Amino acid sequence: MLDELIKQKRQEINEYKEKADKAERYMQKLMDLEQKIQNMQNIIPKPILNDEEQEIFSVLLSLKRKGDKQLQHYTICPQVAFSAFLRNDEKVDWYIYNKFYVDFLLVDKETSKPFCVIEYYGLGGKHGKDDEEGAQKRDMIKKEVCKKAGIGFIELKAKQEVENFKDYVRATILAEIERIEQTKTNYGG
Repeated sequence: MLDELIKQKRQEINEYKEKADKAERYMQKLMDLEQKIQNMQNIIPKPILNDEEQEIFSVLLSLKRKGDKQLQHYTICPQVAFSAFLRNDEKVDWYIYNKFYVDFLLVDKETSKPFCVIEYYGLGGKHGKDDEEGAQKRDMIKKEVCKKAGIGFIELKAKQEVENFKDYVRATILAEIERIEQTKTNYGG
C-alpha cells in the first residue's frame, strides 16, 4: 500500500515537472518573440490595393453610394483571406488554399455569409512574370473552391485590355451579380 502511494506521488511529481518544463519552454518562446519584435526595424505600412484594385474599389463604393439596389445587400471587403470566410474539416484539402486571398469579397448584410468573390487579373502585377504559371494555378484553385462552396466568382480583365475600365468594371460587376443572384434563386442557394 505504501509502495503504491509512493509510486503515485512520484508520478504526480513527474507530471508536475513536465508541466513546469512545458510552461518554461513556452515562456522562453514568448521572451524570444518579444526580443525579435524589439529588434525589428523598417516595418512600414503598405497599401492593401494596387492602383487598378483601388479603381475597382472606388467603382464598387460609388455604386453603393448611388443606391444601386444590387449592391445594397452586400458589404464590400477588400483583400480577404480564404481562411476568413471558408472552413473545411479535411486538413489536407484546407492547406491547399487557406492562405490564398481574394481581391474583394461581397458579404450578405443579413446573413454575414459570403455571396461572391471579385478577382482582378492585372497584367503581371501581383505575381510577376516569373510566377505567371503559378498564378494561373492559384486562380484556378480559387475559382474551383468558390464554386464548390457555392460562392459566386466574378473575374475582371486587366485594365489594359478594355477601353473604358470604370464602365467595364461597373457593367461586368452588375451583370455578374444579377447572374449569380438568379442562379442562386433558381437552385435554392
